[in-house]
Amino acid sequence: MAVFKAFHGGIPTFDPKGEPTSIAPRWRRWKRAFELFVVGKGITDKTQKRALMLHCAGMDVQDIFDTLPDNGNANDYDKAIEALDTYFNPAVNVPYERHMFRRMSQEESETIDQFVTRLKQKALSCDYGESSDEFIRDQVIDKCRSVALRRKLLERGQTLTLKQLQEISRAHEASYFQANKINDDAGHEVKKENINRIKGKFQSKFKSPNKKCFRCGKTDHFAKSPKCPAKSAECHKCHKEGHFASECRTKVSNERDNKKKINYTREDQESKEGDNEYAFVVNHQSDENSGLVDIKVGGVLCNFLIDSGSTCNVIDKSCWEKLKAKQIKCKSEKTATQIYSYGS
Repeated sequence: MAVFKAFHGGIPTFDPKGEPTSIAPRWRRWKRAFELFVVGKGITDKTQKRALMLHCAGMDVQDIFDTLPDNGNANDYDKAIEALDTYFNPAVNVPYERHMFRRMSQEESETIDQFVTRLKQKALSCDYGESSDEFIRDQVIDKCRSVALRRKLLERGQTLTLKQLQEISRAHEASYFQANKINDDAGHEVKKENINRIKGKFQSKFKSPNKKCFRCGKTDHFAKSPKCPAKSAECHKCHKEGHFASECRTKVSNERDNKKKINYTREDQESKEGDNEYAFVVNHQSDENSGLVDIKVGGVLCNFLIDSGSTCNVIDKSCWEKLKAKQIKCKSEKTATQIYSYGS
């Protein structure tokens, strides 16, 4: 009895109250599983097979079996199976079954072999006879998901058999999977290379020895970086906030005479201390995409760069002279404000 329980545990009871249109195929599947079970168990006695079949099928099937008019004697297994076959296989509506067959299509995660198996199971109730394979072949061609595979199958024409269809489909599915795997691997390598290239450019940008923060003098960031230690520090030289004494520009006119002056402005240092200003574009050559616009100043047309990010506006000597030549009132006076090109 212990051995029987172990084997019986793998066969579920049959549900005769499920979807009516699926009872016949479900009964065939259950009966196939039971017959494999008794063969594997080595049971040959028909009385024992009959009793075991009714026990495994469950109490609902037993209730139905007791009402069947011709269910045979206690030792007649074949008669019992025949009676249940008749009950669970009512007259098949072939047109309806064929209609349902023609509606079947390959599911998203289903291989062609799996699709063919479903079609074969459905074809059992369609009464296709010896033409069953042809109907299944045509249904696969019509309802497979891959357009490329459909083209391959149609090229074979009427000579294509169901076996050949499955062989072609397996090869197509395998090559499709392998090609995608190669593309994924190649894409991963390209993405990794691009990330490394961008990372390298980013790191080299901040590690360049030619660029440094004008607040603290370090080369791993710019002045606007929140990690700059001098951003809120007081200069011991000019006592202003925002830079270290080592980077103080108070005497920039004397210490950096070799630096290029901004157009024709002068860097005169007065005794009083002034603010620092930064020009982001100096001696910029104009082109159609440079952002330069023509603006009238006192009626005189001048060329200006809009929204450069600078804290001051600079004009060259020719523009200044043009304004004076047009009798525009221009006033020039000395200032303690220092003007530097950005990043200097």
